[in-house]
Amino acid sequence: MLNKTNETLNTFSIKPKLIILTSISMIGMAIIFVLFLNSITKSLYAEREMHIEKLLDTGYNILDHFYTLQQENKLTQEEAQALVVNTLKSAKYGPNGYFWIIDTKGVIIMHPYAQEIVGKSALSIKDSNGGYMFVDFVEKAKAGGGFVEYYWPKPNSDISYKKISNISLFNQWGWSIGTGIYVDDIEKDIESIAYKIISIITIIFIIISLISIYMSNKFLRQMSDLAMYDPLTSLYNRRYMYQETSALVSNHDRYGEKYLAVIFLDIDLFKNINDTYGHSYGDKVISFVGESILKSIRAGDIAIRYGGEEFLVIMLCNNKDEALDVATRIRDNVSQMDTDKDISLTLSAGIAFRDTDEKFEKVIERADSKLYKAKEAGRDCIKY
Repeated sequence: MLNKTNETLNTFSIKPKLIILTSISMIGMAIIFVLFLNSITKSLYAEREMHIEKLLDTGYNILDHFYTLQQENKLTQEEAQALVVNTLKSAKYGPNGYFWIIDTKGVIIMHPYAQEIVGKSALSIKDSNGGYMFVDFVEKAKAGGGFVEYYWPKPNSDISYKKISNISLFNQWGWSIGTGIYVDDIEKDIESIAYKIISIITIIFIIISLISIYMSNKFLRQMSDLAMYDPLTSLYNRRYMYQETSALVSNHDRYGEKYLAVIFLDIDLFKNINDTYGHSYGDKVISFVGESILKSIRAGDIAIRYGGEEFLVIMLCNNKDEALDVATRIRDNVSQMDTDKDISLTLSAGIAFRDTDEKFEKVIERADSKLYKAKEAGRDCIKY
């Protein structure tokens, strides 16, 4: 019974192990998600900064183009600068992208969404975070250009958002051109990518979970079958017998008018079969006997391979003749076995009926005792 308890505990311990494996998988996927999202975030920021640089190059080329026309005396400086202002003022891109121009003294030359500061010094203007971003722009432009982070309202809005802008100095006129992107626009793209990644990971996790559940259930069923059935005969094993007989005994106690019978069967002279034809053929004989027992018993009867060449049939019957009929059918079916060896296969059987309040183990012992009487009587018979 101790071994039985340990095996049962081992079977039940599979479920928490599966839960642990699933949890580890979830943690692993979460780590992969964080690392992948971090990589995507860095890549997206780098890609957007490169995009801003290319846009700034485009704006810078516009200044250079009109400056060249000025140098060729096709335009005056005032005309060339006016054309630059008008061109870049209308050069808007994306939902919130635009250009602006500031000179080296901090005076705003052009800003499409802040006309009130055009022509004025912006060096004293602070953003919502308290930073003097136009001072930073001038210093960055004089230092060779680059990126500046600050807070600034979106077009047609009074709410300030974090922004990253790139600025470059056009030395010929002392103008600096700038353009940038709002960080929350990047974050929206990152959020969109994150949702897609989460959806993909969730789908993959669900698929893996379903497969794991299916495989674990299949494995548990196989484990349950191994715990219940004898693999050679497909009959129940002794472990299952001890699990189920308590219910049978309870039913017998409840319905005392019925008989609880145990048929104990044994293959006659089985050792001779093994010694003569080998254990593999002996296994074939045992398998055939198991098949014959299953064909001979009634629905509700329990057939068990008790051990080696011994078998039990446990049954509730209305009278003692029913047990005798089942035992006789089994013996007849086995005796008709068509073998490819020169053997006559027979069974001996002993039948015992449970007395009121009798322990089931005692019934098996009495059936076993009847079996030995059948052996002593010359085998190939039934004693009860």
